[in-house]
Amino acid sequence: DQWLFEALGRNPDSMSEKKASYLAHVGRWFVMGMVKRVLQPGCKWDYMLVLEGPQGYRKSSLGKVLAGDYFSDTHLNLGDKDSYLQLQGRLLHEFSELHSLSGKDVTLVKAFLTSTTDYLRAPFDKRPAEYPRQCVFFGTSNNAKWARDRSGNRRFWPVEVVQPIDTDWVSENLDQLFAEAVHRVNSGERSYPTHEEERQWFAPE
Repeated sequence: DQWLFEALGRNPDSMSEKKASYLAHVGRWFVMGMVKRVLQPGCKWDYMLVLEGPQGYRKSSLGKVLAGDYFSDTHLNLGDKDSYLQLQGRLLHEFSELHSLSGKDVTLVKAFLTSTTDYLRAPFDKRPAEYPRQCVFFGTSNNAKWARDRSGNRRFWPVEVVQPIDTDWVSENLDQLFAEAVHRVNSGERSYPTHEEERQWFAPE
């Protein structure tokens, strides 16, 4: 539960209880979501961690550390199902520069997040087939005004980055981090907020 504080260089004792609970659960559930999508392809997990902060603060680097060779940041044309081939064999895909998206684009991204299966025709396939999702998504933005709309943004989990992320610490503790996440997933632990938790911790963010 503390890895996101370590990565961000934040002290939970110096923030409100709601803020600390939010970051602790976002960190826990995001890594559990990564694990669930591998162990249970196509499972329901439709959230996106969004890192907000200046350029050079290693936001994208965090994704690359978490997913290693299974990281992707190639642009996706959400209206072209063939582009979803780029998600195959990936663990984590980055939507970069979310602040450049229009309100319509953000709506498309939200709809995209809810899908559990991609229907496409892979090379050499005779006909389209269903490919259960095995990856999760995270976004990056240089400011906090990337998703201002009236429909709500409950699928996005914004996290402010106020200093360069300690990716070295994450890399050194990555095995332990995923081991704990695997244990929680195999134990049947929940990896998403309840309505009350959304109201208390997530909606304010």
